[in-house]
Amino acid sequence: MGMIRADQIEDGVVAVTFRTEDDAPFVIGEGVVEQLEELLQELVANKDLRGVLFRSEVPGVFCAGADVDAMAALESPAEAEVMIRRGQDLFERIAHLPQVTVALVDGVCVGGGLELALACDARLATEDPKTQLGLPETKLGILPAWGGSTRLPRLIGLGAAIPLVTAGKTVNARKARRLGLVDDVVASQQLVPVALDLIEERGRGGHGRRPRKGMIQRFLDHTPPGRALTQRFARKAILKQTKGRFPAPMAALEVMASSVTAPTSDSLESERQEVLKLLQTSAHENLLRLFRLTRDGNRPPVYGAGRDTEGPRELAVIGGGTMGAGIAALAVGKGLGVRLIDPQPDALAAGLRRVENELKRRVRRGDMSKAEAHLHRTRFTVSTKIDGLRSMDCVIEAAPERMELKHDILTQVVAETSDRTMIATNTSSLSVDELADATGVPGRFLGLHFFNPPGLMPLLEIVRGAKTSDHTLARGLAAAKALGKTPIVVGDGPGFLVNRLLAPYFLEACRICDGGVDRESVDASIRAFGLPMGPFRLMDEVGLDVIVDAGRHAATRDGNPFELHPSIEQRVEKGHLGKKSGRGFYTYGKRRPSRRNAAADPDLSARLVGRMVTEAQAILAEGLVLCPEDVDIGTVFGIGFPPEKGGLLHWAEESS
Repeated sequence: MGMIRADQIEDGVVAVTFRTEDDAPFVIGEGVVEQLEELLQELVANKDLRGVLFRSEVPGVFCAGADVDAMAALESPAEAEVMIRRGQDLFERIAHLPQVTVALVDGVCVGGGLELALACDARLATEDPKTQLGLPETKLGILPAWGGSTRLPRLIGLGAAIPLVTAGKTVNARKARRLGLVDDVVASQQLVPVALDLIEERGRGGHGRRPRKGMIQRFLDHTPPGRALTQRFARKAILKQTKGRFPAPMAALEVMASSVTAPTSDSLESERQEVLKLLQTSAHENLLRLFRLTRDGNRPPVYGAGRDTEGPRELAVIGGGTMGAGIAALAVGKGLGVRLIDPQPDALAAGLRRVENELKRRVRRGDMSKAEAHLHRTRFTVSTKIDGLRSMDCVIEAAPERMELKHDILTQVVAETSDRTMIATNTSSLSVDELADATGVPGRFLGLHFFNPPGLMPLLEIVRGAKTSDHTLARGLAAAKALGKTPIVVGDGPGFLVNRLLAPYFLEACRICDGGVDRESVDASIRAFGLPMGPFRLMDEVGLDVIVDAGRHAATRDGNPFELHPSIEQRVEKGHLGKKSGRGFYTYGKRRPSRRNAAADPDLSARLVGRMVTEAQAILAEGLVLCPEDVDIGTVFGIGFPPEKGGLLHWAEESS
């Protein structure tokens, strides 16, 4: 539960501190609103005050926004309107306090937390990488309605505010400073001294340190032709990104465009009315549900165990191929100590380049400084031998999908590690139980199935073997969190979850074409349904040879549900492996794959998605996943199932 404490830190200055009992993220719920309302009455009445600081003592978090559980519990539009209006009134009172107000942002500051900070006269942020600012409400199918859609465009300009709000992006402190979102970026220990200087400066009539708006920005924000031009380009970008499936970004655009010159009261009314409409959409309900599920709500208790377990600080990756190097680069970028092992020097050289590119990318994005990148670089080592593993918290074997090779590697790993080391295999098709038995220590062994490319794909399938201990499973979940992944726990069955669903989906697509339908129409139908690409394009992206190998591996396992269509194997025999060879189901040139324009057919998409639904129900019946919600999470974050539909099984239930 969130609590607030007010302390006088020097004559005339009070610090309002956010805190929680168990260091859980601080969120703004009804109790916090009540405490702030009472406190504001005292602040207004105190004529001796000249400054108020808002800060947090929760590690890594300033304020994580509104209480989404309270949002989910709303039972009527009338209740929603009361909650929205109350938040708007609260932040309006902060905006009109007679004292100079400064938000000291040290950690995550999103949603209602940033809206509170925007209501202050000034904002300071720390250099800590955990300091991220943003308004991600559109990712929940709504828009910032506690003043964020009103105040942000006025502060940083309409053109800069639109992508932050409509895409729900967060920015680090340095970018926030460049945008004018914060007045300065300082070290954590300098927050209060710099804030006191700002209060003194504002008290003398100064304007702080934010950049002034230029002539072009004033034209774009404050003239009808300028706003029309900005809106036209923004609408085009939003439609390209959302394909019109998400109503929230467009609604946010309209509110922001009208708010720049409107009276604040009118703009807040516009926020309120638009968000009330969005709260009643299925897109909001489904996106909010997915958010709560990935936060461990309404899921089996095992997921909570990972939250309470310390993640790895040092890990080794064995295998410098595409997956191994990708996992290593991901871990280095997250600040972990990493050792990459491969017997081939060329593979290690390629891995080094990949890690270097990842660090440079993070520096360019402002996620870390050059000094931080150099520090991470010093914590990355390579070796052609399986050694130096005694201090590792985790070892991930990412060798090619050959059982004998993995057996040999894992035997060496066990000999080189301590009893505290978690051992994992990155496999998409081999039996985790068989590999676990080969180690002789199955209790500390599990599967970590990353998806390609590891740095971009959000899902991580954690494969629990028959003898994987509870502690090891918790450590696997903690590792997923440390690597920024969304995990699902799956059993050791052929294809686990995602590949098990894709196999019949691919087969059904080929059978549809056997009936005389062209593949372009099949792919177009699935894209119209909402997936990012159709089955034939997806097979080309994965690699037809990879699909054939996975099918052959699965054929050796009991209960194998896989069936490969002959057209896939025939293409592989001809060397047509997909995008990587320049030809698969499509021909690939320098720009894009060749394909004819084709009309979408809802009956085709229903047949294909229905095949996945049938397979998912079989997976549930076999107990290979813990709950139906895991299927929804796996399909959204692993396959790209449209999140506004809530996931595969949720969509099936709602559509029946």
